[in-house]
Order: sequence, then structure tokens, then C-alpha cells
Amino acid sequence: MLPALPNNRLILNGHKIPNQDQLFTFISKRLKTTVLDRQELRKLLSSYQGLHIAIWHGDSFLEEENEATQKEIVLLLSELGTLKISGKKKR
Repeated sequence: MLPALPNNRLILNGHKIPNQDQLFTFISKRLKTTVLDRQELRKLLSSYQGLHIAIWHGDSFLEEENEATQKEIVLLLSELGTLKISGKKKR
């Protein structure tokens, strides 16, 4: 059984998810399960209806040196729920 998420929100720390492996690790700890790849993440998060995903410290998350990886993570999370990134740098 998956843990309930308060207000159906999954809050991620932008400092701790610089790549997909760290994203999987962070979500695994948060949901007390194991996520090893994109397919498992999709299956897991699809069980939460109307999921809202927030990335705090978005300025750290969206550093230009990691731009390609961050686009992949944003695309993946956008497919799984409503995504909001806070602390975004003005470009």
C-alpha cells in the first residue's frame, strides 16, 4: 500500500534531484518503496489520481549545466501530474 500524500501533492527538493537516478532515489525514500526506472515511476505515480508535483529550489534544479537532464525530468513529471517549479531564475 502506498503512503497517502497530503493534499495529493508530491514535493521534491530541487537541490536533491540533479539527475534521474537521484529523482528515483528521492521518490523511493519519500514513498517508502523502490523506483529504479521511468517505467516504475510512471506505474507508481499513476496510482495517485489528480497528483500535483512541486519542485522547490527550482533555481538550483534548472541550472544551465544540467539543462538536457532537467528537460527530461520536467517532461517525465509533467506526464504524471500537474507540475509546478518554484524559485525559477528569470532568464
